[in-house]
Amino acid sequence: MPDNKYYNESIGFYIEKPDNWDFLPTPWVANIKNKAALSNEEVSHLMQQANIPFVYIQKPSTRTDIAYPTVQATCRHLASPTAAQRAQMERLQIQLLQNSFKDFDLLLSSNSESISGHPANYYKAAFSVQNEHGTTFNCISEAWTVFSDNITYSIGLSGSAENRTDYENDINLIFKSIKIV
Repeated sequence: MPDNKYYNESIGFYIEKPDNWDFLPTPWVANIKNKAALSNEEVSHLMQQANIPFVYIQKPSTRTDIAYPTVQATCRHLASPTAAQRAQMERLQIQLLQNSFKDFDLLLSSNSESISGHPANYYKAAFSVQNEHGTTFNCISEAWTVFSDNITYSIGLSGSAENRTDYENDINLIFKSIKIV
């Protein structure tokens, strides 16, 4: 079971994965993100600006017609914002996503969530992405921006909209395992 746990003491982040999911090395993640972004210049630019995740978990599949379920987390130094600043950040994040994905559909949004006792913004959305071959994948994504004392974490859980029931329980277990200390 130790191989199913990730803990980074320097940033105070802990997460567990199910046995049938894999941790992927961050250099692989950069390559995957770059390939997925090739079909859209705006998304490609955003990917170049984004942090490479410090942890990336994926449920492998033999199917090539779906986006694989993934969980990823990034962080950066940022003082904990006020409630008003969190609300403004939420609006800006959603606006950026709406501008980046022509079919972005915001399903839920909140700037008053909490993870491990830390304030968090949350959204759930549907959108599509294309791979380097032009194949379109319909996705569902949930994301949290968690504000700790001096670190802000971005945690994304996403996958194919077509087979969400195949991995939804796993996503919920992974989310419940997250600890920020």
